[in-house]
Amino acid sequence: HSTADSLVSDTAAMLSRLREFWVADGSVGIPEGDCQVRPTPLFYRWASAMYETSGPLEPKMLPHYYYITPVQDDWSAQQSLEWLEHLNRPMLENIAVHEVFPGHFVHDLHAAHQPSLIRRVNWHPAHGEGWAHYTEELAVERGLTDGRPAVHLVQIQDALLRACRFRSAIALHIEGRDVRWATDLFVREAHLAEFPALREAQRGTHDPMYLAYTYGKLAMRDWRDELSKKPGFSLRAFHDSIIDAGQAPLGVIRDLVLGA
Repeated sequence: HSTADSLVSDTAAMLSRLREFWVADGSVGIPEGDCQVRPTPLFYRWASAMYETSGPLEPKMLPHYYYITPVQDDWSAQQSLEWLEHLNRPMLENIAVHEVFPGHFVHDLHAAHQPSLIRRVNWHPAHGEGWAHYTEELAVERGLTDGRPAVHLVQIQDALLRACRFRSAIALHIEGRDVRWATDLFVREAHLAEFPALREAQRGTHDPMYLAYTYGKLAMRDWRDELSKKPGFSLRAFHDSIIDAGQAPLGVIRDLVLGA
């Protein structure tokens, strides 16, 4: 894993290689754009990492930002170590797929050309997070992890993490479970260390829609399964239809993609 001082620079170094991979792969359209890596601002540090688009109404395209949450000054040595071990280099690569290439950043580059103002400026978690989470499995399918089983392993662990978020959100907000119960869930089922697990549980108290990652991903896999049985199916066209639509509710995107 990175050191506390190298976490951001190590993350930035991955982006150019990831862009080259997806351009060569051709399964998703990769427009030109600038995404810069920075430490997560204090008010966003409830998340491990985060992507922030430039303003969709700016007259010219400005840089987009990919935030990675660094070790914080008030953490103990053990908490800091657990955090860096959680954000190990294979994990950072999987997160970069989700946040940048071809996840949120590429989605926003496509959305910027959407003629609908509403679809350029709105945000729908099941669509946005569903797409970004779907691309993690797509990366494995397209060969990004070939010969690198550690990267494939963290992709599977991240899928477990998102499934636990789904379960945690329901438990915290509907079933009356507490943060201790949710923390134990992430430790037991997602194989997180205690400190990252606690942060995931705490996030669920104010972000109940973090269940949308798994929900959206599974929906897109279902759409693809349905369309792939039809003559003339194009994986590139399928993917671009999802992200060219801008930001819209999952039900709207489903009808558009499936031609309903």
